[in-house]
Amino acid sequence: MNNLRLGPKKDFVSGRVESISNGICQISGISDIAIDSVVLFQSGCKGLVIDFSENYCSALVLGDFTTIKKGDYVRVVEEQLTIPVGDELLGRVIDSLGNALDEKGAIMTKKIVSLENIDKTVFQRKDINHQLETGFLLIDSQIPIGRGQRELFIGEKRIGKEETAVQIFKNQLINQSGVVSIYVTIGIQTSFVKRMVEEISQAEALNNTVIIVGRASDPAPLNYLAPFAGVRIAEEMAERGKDVLIIFDNMTRHARIYRQISLLLKRAPGREAYPGDIFYLHARLLERCGRFSDEVGGGSITAIPIVETVSEDITDYITTNLMSITDGHVLFLRSLFHKDRRPAISTEYSVSRIGGRTQSAVFRDLSNELKIRIGRYDEIENLANFGAELQKDTLKIIERGKRIYSFANQDQNTNIKIPEQCIMIYFLLSDYILQWPTEIILDIAQNFLKFLTRPENKDKVNQAERVESLEKAKPIYEALCQKYLSDPETIKPINREAMPADKESLQDLLKGMDEQLK
Repeated sequence: MNNLRLGPKKDFVSGRVESISNGICQISGISDIAIDSVVLFQSGCKGLVIDFSENYCSALVLGDFTTIKKGDYVRVVEEQLTIPVGDELLGRVIDSLGNALDEKGAIMTKKIVSLENIDKTVFQRKDINHQLETGFLLIDSQIPIGRGQRELFIGEKRIGKEETAVQIFKNQLINQSGVVSIYVTIGIQTSFVKRMVEEISQAEALNNTVIIVGRASDPAPLNYLAPFAGVRIAEEMAERGKDVLIIFDNMTRHARIYRQISLLLKRAPGREAYPGDIFYLHARLLERCGRFSDEVGGGSITAIPIVETVSEDITDYITTNLMSITDGHVLFLRSLFHKDRRPAISTEYSVSRIGGRTQSAVFRDLSNELKIRIGRYDEIENLANFGAELQKDTLKIIERGKRIYSFANQDQNTNIKIPEQCIMIYFLLSDYILQWPTEIILDIAQNFLKFLTRPENKDKVNQAERVESLEKAKPIYEALCQKYLSDPETIKPINREAMPADKESLQDLLKGMDEQLK
């Protein structure tokens, strides 16, 4: 822990260890000490003062607490815990104290700052008006995230939350957005960290990323400090005018770790045995994110905290706390994951409170129309599953809805830029998409994206997204759609006797499609 510094030596105050258990040390004999002071134990281990009682002070042991025994001397200096910051951390994997974990040698930074910091005032912040491109069509269009926004990812284990977050990291480099990425893991398995680092390295995005690791095998205090270390590093970069994206994986584990520490400190338990200040803990962490004025650097910190649910229940204590702190949430559902939706996002129950105003005029109009079409499909999908007699217009809504979700399916290595998303949404809203059966729509989407990224089409795609209104962009989009349909590499539409809207019932529709496929 060479990067943990005690600062300039002042008058040291000494005491003795009265008890040590599970990373919590009780110290007596100290009369002049403050919260967040750093203590140095006789064994060379260090700790952080976190609580007081009438006769003792309590410290979190930042290391192996088994090396400390009762009666050991403790030295205390009234300095806060510090952490190295700067561009030297880019491309490195570190722990919550700034120590290297990637076997690339020691980290030598030019600047060391206090781990704790006061968040910016209202007058030191600016409006969030620039969109963060995630590369996912459903997120960018239906749940847009602005630079400086705090957007919560909610979902169960192993349904793609973390993988989506990692892909957003990689897409920042692919899109050359200039956004620096910081990934904070809390109580996570080492195997996941290795796999994530390898994946980011293969995408050549590691040099634009800082990974702060809190492992399941690490002491609870190190996992507790990990998100604060991440946001402090992000703050220093934002003060130099950089846009930073930070992901906390995940806040449910962080809350459990803090609950464990609080119970060991004999603090009064509250709802679900969490301490009463758990809301304040997460609020003061996430309030340090935002978009800042030029007086304090002009940068921004976009936060994506991840929270874990059980059985699609989003009403538990920690989830509802974070929903009230953040500026919106993206809900991942296992039921959608089993339907092969990738990412398994529920647009119906996801929300972005401030991201919509970061979209361009054309993108916003197209996204709103797409939202209406998706909403109509979701309303009548259950009715259609019962095989009820449906009107022609209703059948058309169903067919278009199926194609929209198939078209929006993206694997973890796909990146779609916003200008390309605009014309893809226009293509979905038109009747062109109804010319192909649902089974090959994903192939059509990949084929259409390949067509749009050709050098001869890129300029028109970018030009259309920058115009003042959708009405002015429509002629450009229409010309590109017609060009795609006549392109020799386009998958040709399957000739059918009638369009889906001309069928009299859902059974006839399914029967006709089966015959066509045969």
